[in-house]
Amino acid sequence: AHSVVRSVMHASLPRQGRRSTFPVLLFTICAMFAIVKYFSISVDDHLRSTMEMAQESGISQPGMTRTSSKDSLRVSAQTDVRKLKGALQGRLLESGACKLEAIGMRAVGVALKAIAIIGTPPATATRRFNLKTTVNSRRILIDNDAERKQLNMTIVSFDVESAKDGEGTEINMEGDSQSEPIRVSRATAVSSLAIKISKEFEADNNRKVVIRVMGPMATNVAMRALCVAKTIMSTSGIENPAQFQAKFVKENELSIVEVVVSLDKGGD
Repeated sequence: AHSVVRSVMHASLPRQGRRSTFPVLLFTICAMFAIVKYFSISVDDHLRSTMEMAQESGISQPGMTRTSSKDSLRVSAQTDVRKLKGALQGRLLESGACKLEAIGMRAVGVALKAIAIIGTPPATATRRFNLKTTVNSRRILIDNDAERKQLNMTIVSFDVESAKDGEGTEINMEGDSQSEPIRVSRATAVSSLAIKISKEFEADNNRKVVIRVMGPMATNVAMRALCVAKTIMSTSGIENPAQFQAKFVKENELSIVEVVVSLDKGGD
């Protein structure tokens, strides 16, 4: 009888051991969620305070505002893309060119989306724009008196032109060849993408490089890489500025932005 009791107790130990690990596992999962939530809130607060300081410095106002330049528009994360598209079209009709200045990842995404909407007119559109856009970036320092330090921020500018010559004919941006679409995600390395773009043009300066992005993070990566690629190409002796056209395309039932990059031949 004693041996039977001992064997029963021995057989029950593993099950008790397994049950005793459940509270520990549950506590570990809850702790991980709490840590992730804490850091998410901290990052959000930092980004929010950064944008507030940028707004106070006059760099990024909520919505859409004009800059000191007559044909420039400042874009923020809160800018309505449809209103930006209408304002951009108005500037292009007035003067044939407009500059968009964006600060922050979402603002860059809003700016590119507005350009892509114009580049994807509906079949019933009576007016079609053939745009060419160049992108540049510059760094600025903002004084943060509260924390007694300076913030290093990047402004991305899009120089958009309605690609028409003096007689109103569209500028031909067709290249001799076209790359396979490069799909950019939030995980894509800026440096790797920039090198890939520059190598495409070093091999054939008549080539068109096709980049596809979806979401603000992927858009930010693509635009930063294009700025870096321009620097790489200039050091390699390619002086023609890189320009792009953007439009919406369907891929796997999803609507994504396609950016077609080519070298400006100066009207050739």
